Amino acid sequence: MIIKPRFNSAMSAPLSNPDIRLSIAAVERDTGLSKDTLRVWERRYGFPMPSRDASGERAYPLHQVERLRIVKRLLDAGHRPGRVVALTLPDLQGLAASTVDHPQRTAGTALAASDLQMLLSLIHRHDVRALHHELARLRALLGLRAFVVDVVAPLNLAVGDAWMRGQLQVFEEHLYSEVMQSALHQALASIPPPTGEQAPRVLLTTLPGEPHGLGLLMAQVQLALEGCICVSLGVQTPLLDIARAAAAMRPNIVALGFSGCLGLKQMHDALAELRAELQAETQLWAGGTAPGLQRRPIAGVQVLDTLAQIPQALRRSGRPRPPKIGVRERPAMLYPELFKQLEAVRWSMDTDIPWARFDAAQLSDEQAQTIKMNAITEWSALPATEMFLRDNRDDSDFSAFMSVWFFEEQKHSLVLMEYLRRFRPDLLPTEAELHEVRFEFDPAPALETLMLHFCGEIRLNHWYRRAAEWHSEPVIKVIYETLARDEARHGGAYLRYMKRAMGRFGDEARAAFAKVGVLMASARRTAKALHPTNLHVNVNLFPRDTIQSRLPNPEWLEQWLDRQIQFDAAWETKVVDRILHNMSLLMERSFSTVQELNRYRKELARQLTLPAAAGAGVQPA
Repeated sequence: MIIKPRFNSAMSAPLSNPDIRLSIAAVERDTGLSKDTLRVWERRYGFPMPSRDASGERAYPLHQVERLRIVKRLLDAGHRPGRVVALTLPDLQGLAASTVDHPQRTAGTALAASDLQMLLSLIHRHDVRALHHELARLRALLGLRAFVVDVVAPLNLAVGDAWMRGQLQVFEEHLYSEVMQSALHQALASIPPPTGEQAPRVLLTTLPGEPHGLGLLMAQVQLALEGCICVSLGVQTPLLDIARAAAAMRPNIVALGFSGCLGLKQMHDALAELRAELQAETQLWAGGTAPGLQRRPIAGVQVLDTLAQIPQALRRSGRPRPPKIGVRERPAMLYPELFKQLEAVRWSMDTDIPWARFDAAQLSDEQAQTIKMNAITEWSALPATEMFLRDNRDDSDFSAFMSVWFFEEQKHSLVLMEYLRRFRPDLLPTEAELHEVRFEFDPAPALETLMLHFCGEIRLNHWYRRAAEWHSEPVIKVIYETLARDEARHGGAYLRYMKRAMGRFGDEARAAFAKVGVLMASARRTAKALHPTNLHVNVNLFPRDTIQSRLPNPEWLEQWLDRQIQFDAAWETKVVDRILHNMSLLMERSFSTVQELNRYRKELARQLTLPAAAGAGVQPA
């Protein structure tokens, strides 16, 4: 059986089928190795060794094609053909595994190892919707600039590593690329265009033979954030057409991306030729992951190792650089951007919850009771919003964001009540039970309250994830998974406001966040669960001044955590690690333990007391 190139997926057949052969055109398409290369290797290295069909054409067995795919990966990583082409399949697999480290090597960036593995898992599961949601969450958490550098870049590397080992199929790598390109195009659309005539103009593309455009798109986002006017020609533009485009558009910079598909000599010859075709005042930049890009300098070509070098390269360009987007030209308010981000991933209670999959046999009375308690607890978003609006009257940006937060949190209560209405109407909360958790909270420092609720979102995300694992009924599992993703996105939005607060209030904000962070990351030392709904908030109503104390069953939370979903030390460690990880991002220093965060809190306290003591005439001891 010969598979001709008209088929789109030659590798869809089982590898164990010895009767299947691929034509040379199909092998070229499947592996990316040219027909000429395959013929040369056959003569020079004795591999591949195709048979011949009835017409005398080469026919490649699938096990040889699998070897060729790994060889291509190794060549892309910088290995020479003479070293790898003749290796056996086990030797090739071993070399591929040793060529890259474990994917968690990228976790030293803002992308935590747990986030990295979770994203890779979504790619393996082909869960496109969840992948879009998680990327949106991380973008909201970090901001667009850091999202590209600290999430997209290491994730690209991890995906490439997994592909190198054969852990990702070609179609899975393509699926990831499509999702990420969609996310970056949405991000580009959210960046306001630069104003003024001094904005640098940048033309972006790749050369023929360089089909990968994701790195190019990442660079375009970073350049746009720096206030540049970007025009992308897409990928694989012929060299002379690049020169013609530059002559017509007169950009200040022509930027080319290289992923390693071209050989070193091809790459250098093309750059030298293009440099000669461009006007002397037009800068030529080259960047990407191609091995050898830095090996031999080319006169008049600036090589960038990382995206983080773009701002410095612009400063060296000699052109006046406009203010960065987000500093002066971009509105300071976060609400419009957060609204768009959360709107883009908002779920529908009618279409995204699989109500038809309900299995009554999988829902116990005990489980149904916990759903009721969670529905009432989520209703407490109402008094929390009233508190936020009262204590942040001078902050219209944050107050406007509360409209989004309140809508989505009340929706959590609503979807849980809808579940009960459909399947256990006898447990549907009454209005009196809901109203019982609406009472006034005492005023508190706004910065500390912000941090408290940020940590609360982290904790609730983990509680709901654990609840989704505990429940066996399919519909409620999906509901808790959906709510968990919402809580993570809300935490990311709070973190954006915390970053903004540090820019406004400096060490005062850092001290408030560190103080509450130490408290909320020390739950193992307390007798009760640390969450805003379980803290005393009205001295006149004590002891019935926690949300939990006003539920039909005030003891349910501890029972739910300890006996039912079994939120044990391992899960609590995940919460603490997530709090410390985000505090490290926020403070731009590493906290691996609560003790380290507490020492930092004490340092800040001393720094804040020194100016006050000096003003009062007190001399340091």
